[in-house]
Amino acid sequence: QGGYLDITKATGNLGDVAVSAGGTLYVTGTFTNNVPQVVDGSTLSFSGDWENAVPITANGSVLNLSGTWSNNSTISATDSTVNLLSHADALGTFSSTNTRVNLRSGYSTAELESIAHDTTRLYVEAGGTLENTGDEFTMSASGIQLYLNGGVIEGGTIASSDTTQF
Repeated sequence: QGGYLDITKATGNLGDVAVSAGGTLYVTGTFTNNVPQVVDGSTLSFSGDWENAVPITANGSVLNLSGTWSNNSTISATDSTVNLLSHADALGTFSSTNTRVNLRSGYSTAELESIAHDTTRLYVEAGGTLENTGDEFTMSASGIQLYLNGGVIEGGTIASSDTTQF
C-alpha cells in the first residue's frame, strides 16, 4: 500500500499499468494511454507529450495532467482533485462530481464550461488564467463554483444562477 512508481521516458503505448491502494504512479515521456485507468484513492500523474485514448476514472484520487496533451476519450472524477497543470490540446469528454479542479494554466470559459460538472469547485491558481473576455462564466451551488486563488480572470462577467458567491 502507498507505493510509488516513476516511469520516465515512456514511449509508444503505455500498456497495462495501474495505481491503487493509496499509491502514486508518475509517467512522463511521449506516450499514449491505451489501457483504461481506474484510480481509487491514489495519485496518477501524466506528463510529457501524451495522448489519452481510453477512459480515465478517478474516485477519491488526485489526477495531475501536464505537458503537451490531449484527451481523445473520457476523463471522469468523483470526490477527487484534478490539477490541470498545462493546457490540453483537446479536453475530450470530461466530467466531475464533487471534485476540486485546480487550473494552473490558461483555459477559456467555453473550454471549462464544456466540463460536465456537479458540485465542482474550480480554483484559478497562481499561474492559471481563465480567459473570459466577451463571455459570461455562470456559477451555481449545484454546478460549478469559482474561486480565485492567486490566478487571473481576464475580462467578461462572472455571474451566479443562484445565491452562490464568488
